[in-house]
Amino acid sequence: MNIFDYTDYRAYLRKHFNKKKEEDSKFSLRYYAKKADFSSTGYMTMILKGKRNITATSIHKLTKILKLNKKEAQYFENLVMFNQAKKDKDRDYYFNLLQETRPSQKLTLLQKNQLEFFSKKYIVVIHQMMLLPNFKGNSKWIAENLNPPVTQQEALYAFKVMKNLKLIEKDKDGNFQHTSNSITTDAETDSFHLYKFHREMLNDAKVALIEENPALCDITSLTIPVPKKSIPAFKKKIQGFRETIIDWINKGSEDFYEVFQLNIQLFPTTKTKKNVKTE
Repeated sequence: MNIFDYTDYRAYLRKHFNKKKEEDSKFSLRYYAKKADFSSTGYMTMILKGKRNITATSIHKLTKILKLNKKEAQYFENLVMFNQAKKDKDRDYYFNLLQETRPSQKLTLLQKNQLEFFSKKYIVVIHQMMLLPNFKGNSKWIAENLNPPVTQQEALYAFKVMKNLKLIEKDKDGNFQHTSNSITTDAETDSFHLYKFHREMLNDAKVALIEENPALCDITSLTIPVPKKSIPAFKKKIQGFRETIIDWINKGSEDFYEVFQLNIQLFPTTKTKKNVKTE
């Protein structure tokens, strides 16, 4: 298991401990707590359940027990600080450190371009922007009409990525057009880059909540109780809704107005089942 694939240190620790348990049935969290010289044998359990945070001293003890090398230990420390940060500015700071610490991956050209497509949010927007009836395929117009604006160099880079991925092609008049109107991701898409993409879009949603014309927005939410057994089916319904929206848009009028962002979010806002094991 590769620590650089994780954006949640608790998820990494759970995976690590479960693997140890599979390898040795006698393994226990109590053993790790004792080896790390923690004051309480239940300290590790409290951390994994999110009831306790890891202190700076505990970080260094854990990196030794986990047998992380220098770069892995640095990433783990930044990951802990990122997950435990309370303020947006601190969270952004440690997220940038995670990106700097994370080693570059050996990827095929196609995989690299796929990651680049989602690592820059403006590329995704420009891809859909091309469907607007008033679209002009020059970098100056594109850069000025994005919200927020980008540079002309960034607009040109977006076209480079889309061409390499064969998402666009030139028509008989020499203008770029889509080879596919919608793009989605599969399980092999790098989760770290997708995390960055969704994080930036959620930040944009917070700005839109304050600054955008309410007539052009629909920022609403549902707060509802959900049976644990129904969560997988719930997620499938959300996926089905996304596919229905995509199909509806693709089959509808092409008189597009602007490019919009739709975020669908589902997450627990209560922790009443504190003693119930979850995977």
